Amino acid sequence: MFEYQSSLHEKIIFSKRLMKEYEPSEGYILNFSGGKDSVVLLDLAKRAGIKFRAKYLITTIEHPESINFLKNFPEVELIQPKATISELIIKKGFPPLRKYRYCTTELKVKSGRDDFNLIGIRAQESKRRANLEPIKTEGRDRHLYPIFDWTEKDIWLYIGRYRLPYNPLYDCGYKRVGCVLCPFSTRWQIERELKAYPEIVEMYRESCRRAYEVKTAAGKVYRDIKNGDELFEWWLRCIQNK
Repeated sequence: MFEYQSSLHEKIIFSKRLMKEYEPSEGYILNFSGGKDSVVLLDLAKRAGIKFRAKYLITTIEHPESINFLKNFPEVELIQPKATISELIIKKGFPPLRKYRYCTTELKVKSGRDDFNLIGIRAQESKRRANLEPIKTEGRDRHLYPIFDWTEKDIWLYIGRYRLPYNPLYDCGYKRVGCVLCPFSTRWQIERELKAYPEIVEMYRESCRRAYEVKTAAGKVYRDIKNGDELFEWWLRCIQNK
């Protein structure tokens, strides 16, 4: 078991020591998401003096603000996906859901196999994450969570202390930044995005139309759904009514 620290100063020291202790000879892959936690993780890795490569895995449904924010970090490598979210929707038959968020597995998890990944997740974020340990090594999956015991307050204090840039979406009221119409978004955020990003919304709708055509042609039955537009509306109700 790991002995967690209480003050921010102690947490900074512990996080850097943790990264140094498990540093692989080939260096880490630092997963940069553009969110506040990954901004802190990247800065900590630099200050720790460890060997790493920072990567941003493109999902094709990022907020335009997030893509623009990445310009602050020229050291972060942008990785194109093997399949777009539209292609995945057509393949799976519907967009990602809260209980079946295949986008994470297809676009992020699989691409990180065989690497030792630095990931900025925190125990405070969810009950599931609270049960994890700061290091995970299972088969091909090797993950280290250096800011695991940090609170949201710690994150913002660190950003303020070192005057780090942060994603402007937080100033718009966002609690988390990721993809447009993410199933884990709040209802307020989803309603905002339906108005703010019409081109991405239309991509979702058109992908649902195409998914319905492809799957029904292959013999799949959508209960109580008669076409792609109804599939899209059904999905919206699912992610809005949590």
